[in-house]
Amino acid sequence: MPPDRKPTPPMRGTQLDLLCERDTPARGLRQLGTTVSDGASGLSRAPLLFEGICTAKRVPTSFFHPPDDVSMEQIVREFARHGSLGMGQIKRLEAAHEFLSLLHRTRPNPRTGSIFVRDDGSAYMQHAMRVAYRIAVVGRGRQEDQQQVTAAMLHDSIEDFGVRLEEIRENFGAPVSDMVLWLTKPKWDGKEWIYPDSESYYPTQDSYERSMYDRRGYSYYRRLYYVSGNTSAWVIKSADNLDNLHTLKNVRPEKRQRNARLIVNNTMAVLSRMLASEDIDWLVGYIENELGFEVPRDAIASAPDSWVSRCPPREVLVRQGLEGVHAPRFGQINVYGADPKHLLMLGWLEIGLPDDGKDYLGHLRSIFREYTILPMESYLPPGLAASEKVFRVVGCRRDDQFSPYRTSFDQGNRRVHLIRDDRPILSIDLASIGSIHFDDPQLKALCSHLQGQCEDFMSRLEQFRQDFMARPRPCAGNGETG
Repeated sequence: MPPDRKPTPPMRGTQLDLLCERDTPARGLRQLGTTVSDGASGLSRAPLLFEGICTAKRVPTSFFHPPDDVSMEQIVREFARHGSLGMGQIKRLEAAHEFLSLLHRTRPNPRTGSIFVRDDGSAYMQHAMRVAYRIAVVGRGRQEDQQQVTAAMLHDSIEDFGVRLEEIRENFGAPVSDMVLWLTKPKWDGKEWIYPDSESYYPTQDSYERSMYDRRGYSYYRRLYYVSGNTSAWVIKSADNLDNLHTLKNVRPEKRQRNARLIVNNTMAVLSRMLASEDIDWLVGYIENELGFEVPRDAIASAPDSWVSRCPPREVLVRQGLEGVHAPRFGQINVYGADPKHLLMLGWLEIGLPDDGKDYLGHLRSIFREYTILPMESYLPPGLAASEKVFRVVGCRRDDQFSPYRTSFDQGNRRVHLIRDDRPILSIDLASIGSIHFDDPQLKALCSHLQGQCEDFMSRLEQFRQDFMARPRPCAGNGETG
């Protein structure tokens, strides 16, 4: 973006138009019947709602209030809470910590010549460790969590210390380097924003000026949420911004307001889709009472209208930056891709059930005997309210109904191909399936049949929810994950 153009406004009216639904009034959390506690933990007791189900799963208190000085031992201990750690996992975490420590000691701030410190005077090293600790708190000690914690430690290593992306990839693997890539702010070369996946990034002299703060933020967050499709990076950025908010209290008021505005307008819409409404309510109170920044209510995702909610396929939602996704409620069922055109082209849909420790697979298979149901992976760490147990439902489109057609889905470029008698007749992006029109009477008739099948499936899922999920359960009142 040329520097003589009018600066991009803050996220209100730009990013929020995309992240928050404008056709549904966003409901403030206090309108949802939640309460805010002024107790020592600052976390409210979760009230019971619909048929005794908690509003959502709470994150541990330490996600919001990590220790002031986080040690490697504390991070490893969080992993160990979920089972025994392999020596390989521990060594990889320790290697990332040693790498970060070396950067902190040997690569000083080029502007000051001294070690990097935060705006509030605290050590940068501890900021990175607190972000990593938060990720460990909501994880489950899996390999994916170890990679995410490693990326959290190194999330500023390119931006602040000039580490090359290839160096991170060689030492810690592609998943970690990919997360760090999406989390790195760009340089301005005088004409456009340059990111580390460009060959010109490292030799570019950054011409960024403070007046470009909003424009850089817009480019950065839009790329992170709408291009990357990397939900692990989203979670790290949310933890990063939580820590940033807690350190804003001690910076000058002008900078506090500027940073709070960018963080809130670009993070709350995502956080409110990941965390329990009670936890978001606490966070809103902290931002407004401690930082003096009023949180726009349209920055907070609204709750779904139904406990069984129909959504586009998960791959589409990820690429759209969670556009149109409601804030989660514990006990909610999300049904991904339950519409006739997606079922016609893909042949399957997916259902997301709350990650509450229950084994739902057997119940699903006993009720939906005509389908094949396969367990899948959630995109988010299990400790978050939005985390799910995901099951793919195969067999919605029978082969005898579909002959002589067939389809194939290319996961790499997210394109679906429609083939008739071994001749390709249609290739379309997964996100654009809803816009296609069929002239073939057979396909039209099959779409009509699948529409009825969708409605029947949703109705049976509601009955499944009432039979196996809608039972009173204790709610965690201390902020610990239930």
